[in-house]
Amino acid sequence: MKRTKMLSILLITTLLLLSGCAASTTAATVQREDDIVAITFDFQKQSGYATNQFAVWIEDADGNLVKTLYVTQFTANGGYEKRPDAIPAWVERSGIAKDNAQDATSGATPKSGLLRYVWDLTDEAGARVADGTYTYY
Repeated sequence: MKRTKMLSILLITTLLLLSGCAASTTAATVQREDDIVAITFDFQKQSGYATNQFAVWIEDADGNLVKTLYVTQFTANGGYEKRPDAIPAWVERSGIAKDNAQDATSGATPKSGLLRYVWDLTDEAGARVADGTYTYY
């Protein structure tokens, strides 16, 4: 018997871009498909040194990081030390500055276009999350 998960996603799409340290909001689509949540949005790469730094992560209702779905390599590899404005909310919540753990979800800054990140309803340790309300950043 398939387990049905009661889950609501509050959509908060904040991409913190280094160029001018501006916070930018973009339209995104959140789609629930069986036991995954797919988050899709149009990304337009900007020119300039160390720009386009972003992370996609899930938090629980208490504001605790549940899982990082993606973070740019520059930031994950210590770029937050060179550029403190590189995704400071994710840096704080992830604890990367404390334990300097490299996340397997990091990757090169993507090319412009439609991006899709999938959450399999698990936390960083791979355990299934409890029913509840989660926020996508």
